[in-house]
Amino acid sequence: MRSKRRLALGAALALVASLVVAAVAYAANVYRADGFGKPYGSGSPKKPLPKNLVIEYWVDSDDNTVPVPVKSYEFRIQGGTQFAKYFPTCPDNQVNNPDPNVLAQKCKKARVGKGTVIATIGKAGQPLAQAAGTCQIDLVMYNMSRGRVALRLDPAQGPFQAPATIPCPISGQSIIAKWTKPRVRRKPSSGLKFTVPQELLHPGGLDVPVRYVKSEIFRQTRVVRIRGKRVRVPYIGSIACDSKKYRYAQVVFTGEDGKSVTVSRRVRC
Repeated sequence: MRSKRRLALGAALALVASLVVAAVAYAANVYRADGFGKPYGSGSPKKPLPKNLVIEYWVDSDDNTVPVPVKSYEFRIQGGTQFAKYFPTCPDNQVNNPDPNVLAQKCKKARVGKGTVIATIGKAGQPLAQAAGTCQIDLVMYNMSRGRVALRLDPAQGPFQAPATIPCPISGQSIIAKWTKPRVRRKPSSGLKFTVPQELLHPGGLDVPVRYVKSEIFRQTRVVRIRGKRVRVPYIGSIACDSKKYRYAQVVFTGEDGKSVTVSRRVRC
């Protein structure tokens, strides 16, 4: 059944590709990022403050054309810390379950976030008005073992968020992200990094650049035993800020040419 769906998807995308006018030049991508964690406050290494974390980022071009697809992303929150290994996990053999409802039931306890992804179907450098369409994906995040997070992507059920008008023509699948430990302005921080597979970047010979992402990691805690002591830890929390009032959220965008752009945004601590 899954193979038949993939063949149907390939045929549909090939048809769309035949209607797309190829571009002759690429404009430069323009990136924006934002983020915040609530409740506000810095926490400390001895007492991390549990957070509900929201990260947003946008990808556009500088001349109103279809942007160049971005290969990998890493979002970072200054002063962040995570205790993902102490929380329930979703098995590797479930994260790509073809039925998102079955996945949601089997990995209910491992659900740690949600979000929205908006992408444009076309050719990089082509005027946006000539693109085949702008579509929307529903994102669900599941905690996995070994410091990983499954970013489950399924066609959006609606309502659609502008400029999206249709669900993205994808079969449900997960991108596997990994927790990282970067330093942001010399402060220990938490990051989540992932690479978009080729079949999502260029299905059927098209370019499908992500235009907007909003991801939310839920505020949740769990009592665990660490070094013989029972302590309450957050899935993700804060142990520091840049100052008493502010911290920095970052997103690192890396293209298929290997070049990276880091966008920083000062946000409330």
